[in-house]
Amino acid sequence: MKLTLYTDYSIQVLMYLGTLPSGRLATMREIASTFDISYNHLMKIIQTLSKEGIIVTYRGRNGGLVLAEEPHEIRIGQLVRTLENLDLGECYKEAGGHCILAESCMLKQILDKALSSFLSVLDEHTLQDLIQNKTSLRELFNIPID
Repeated sequence: MKLTLYTDYSIQVLMYLGTLPSGRLATMREIASTFDISYNHLMKIIQTLSKEGIIVTYRGRNGGLVLAEEPHEIRIGQLVRTLENLDLGECYKEAGGHCILAESCMLKQILDKALSSFLSVLDEHTLQDLIQNKTSLRELFNIPID
């Protein structure tokens, strides 16, 4: 399975926010610059993460972005479930056509088992696991260490 660039960027944004010193907000411009992501693409990511309650956004002159929860509370498996279309094959599509093999084919059951295993491993990890080395990440992200 391959994660979309959208999910990859979303995880990078969360890693960035997770490495910020306590009380510091990030701006969309600094995140877009850090990861060389288009501002418009980043805006869509931020809207989704905010709507899903993963981050909090503050508007205005002193506004910015911050994680809604502590990094150890953000499960990677749940994040992937939220951001990805996990339909692994045509047999997952309910609308539209009907697979003539549906009655006899075991592919859907095998794919379900594989997806379950994939997500199970991701469920074992949190954002905290991804940002264990905050000092190194802050240097990479060019975040001043207070």
